[in-house]
Amino acid sequence: MTTTSETEAIPAGDPPGPAAPGGGGGRRDQLRRWYGDHRRTLQVGLGLAGLFTVVSFVMAFPYPDLFLNHTPGDYGDSFLLQWLLRWDFHALVTRGSPVFDPNIYWPAENTLVFTDTQLAVAPVAGVIAKVTGWTVAYNIVYLSGWVISALAAYLLARWIGATRSGAVLCGLVFTYAAVRLGHYGHFQLQFAYFVPLALWLLLRFLDERRAWQAIGVGLCCAATFLNAGYIALVLGPTLVIVALGWVVATRFRPGPRFVRGMAAIAVTALIPTLSVIAAYGTWSEHLQRDYYHEAAVTPRQFFGPIEGTLIYGWLRDRVNAPFENQLFPGFAAIALGAGGTVALALDARRRRGRPSTESGPQADDRGRIQRRGLLLVCLASLVPLILAFGEYQTVRGRRIPLPYDLVSEWPGFQSIRAFGRFTVVPLLSGALLAAVGFDRLVRNRHQWTRIGAAVAIGAFMLVEYKGKIVMAPKIDDKPELTAVNHALADLPHAAVLELPMGDSWEPSWAYVEAPRMVLSSIDWRPRVNGYSGYEPPLYHYNVEILNSLDDGGPATEAALGRLQHLRIGYIVVRMAPPDQDWGAVGVSFLDEAGAQRVVDALPPEWVVNVSRPGAAMLIQLRPPPGGRPSAP
Repeated sequence: MTTTSETEAIPAGDPPGPAAPGGGGGRRDQLRRWYGDHRRTLQVGLGLAGLFTVVSFVMAFPYPDLFLNHTPGDYGDSFLLQWLLRWDFHALVTRGSPVFDPNIYWPAENTLVFTDTQLAVAPVAGVIAKVTGWTVAYNIVYLSGWVISALAAYLLARWIGATRSGAVLCGLVFTYAAVRLGHYGHFQLQFAYFVPLALWLLLRFLDERRAWQAIGVGLCCAATFLNAGYIALVLGPTLVIVALGWVVATRFRPGPRFVRGMAAIAVTALIPTLSVIAAYGTWSEHLQRDYYHEAAVTPRQFFGPIEGTLIYGWLRDRVNAPFENQLFPGFAAIALGAGGTVALALDARRRRGRPSTESGPQADDRGRIQRRGLLLVCLASLVPLILAFGEYQTVRGRRIPLPYDLVSEWPGFQSIRAFGRFTVVPLLSGALLAAVGFDRLVRNRHQWTRIGAAVAIGAFMLVEYKGKIVMAPKIDDKPELTAVNHALADLPHAAVLELPMGDSWEPSWAYVEAPRMVLSSIDWRPRVNGYSGYEPPLYHYNVEILNSLDDGGPATEAALGRLQHLRIGYIVVRMAPPDQDWGAVGVSFLDEAGAQRVVDALPPEWVVNVSRPGAAMLIQLRPPPGGRPSAP
């Protein structure tokens, strides 16, 4: 783990020199000295950021000419996340707008918690959107997530003693392996970068005991909870195990400011999340799912490449891993990780009973702290790895029970349906071991040999990871789709029903409702419709009853009763699909005859006006006896 001049750690910061006399001149001198002391660090940091930006474009946004008018992913979850960013920012900056009561699933409350809230990133995206527009803002935040992920893994690898070349490879493995790049359409999983960032800050705190490091760990935990619930479920236990392991390794004498730092982490993590936890509490019994073992990870799935893999189509066909469990880290990372594990084991044997090295006891102490941190991260990663295998695994026809059954009733674990996402933490441990393995492989080689080997191996890794990236055109610049939303924005505030409603029991649900939710950011009127990880208890009943309005003939008493009960002010009949892949009549839109059937089904005395803004029919209803919902 010791390094040569090429492998010296990037300094975290040097103590400032003595202040020069005088006001502005002294400050300028201090700034020049600071820049002189940190110039190399800044140059390396900018170089790495540039490198990872280029790689991220190649791997995760391969069509830079579409940056202004397309977003990565399809019209389903990707558009849900785009709507979330818009709603969060709108609610946070609009007085009297309840952030946890978004304009979907009217009249249910606190439905923002039916999916990852994105409250930590929405203010950043919103500020960018004020300058660039929402599509470009989304792409900037999306692309920066890949870059930050690689940089965070690089920093953690450097802390455990990896060379710069090894740390770069660590960043590539953690950021672009199948379980990460395969979820490019799940924007919330970009924030897995808080895992290496939080671990880096925690290990630095345990080593240096600076207050800002503890506060940083807490903020990482809070941001992960707000943005990516699956990742938060495994990040928390990972950090706890590393901290407890450090206490045990120091023979229960962790040193000064340890307890104070742990308290700072807990308080900093809790304060930003209290309101979200309270909102979750209102739906605690509803936000649960039955255990589904077919979603659990199997060892075979760790050889499942990403969809559209360049060179492993044969392996993908053979493993046939489901989308959520495509977990292949690449053969290069597997080989290097195995080499790193063997190297650590051999080093441990050599150190037994051996006195301090020629570098002196200080170097031994530094190496011991680095090894301790690496081993604790690897040990902690076993917990999410074991949980990812579910309640049991079947080996040669025999069912082997596993510990997940012990936590399956805990809050958060009651709703798991994508166990593969837990493997992000083990992936990080494997990436760190791969960095160690690479450094051992090229140890004592010439600097340019090390760099050349890193370039060759890194390029091969990227070829292993490269897969298909789907891009979706923006829809809020299409007048035929947005005209009805602009019309609603100019009308009195009232609840809206969009027909046909997306059926939550069908695969088309996301592709019908998520694009409409993005369009609804034009008017922000409350909708009976919606899409997210969960649905309110009566949502599917509303779908069955209200979609019957185009069956022909007068509306049923049940349908009219639901319109009155929900205090619907407007019915929007979509007559063109945003997503042509789900463009069947009756699924995402109605034809001319179907739209007219909806109008004819309503009692004439209910209808105030019928208009045709764009590719939609807008039916304005008389205010119900209970009045209209108040504007947010």
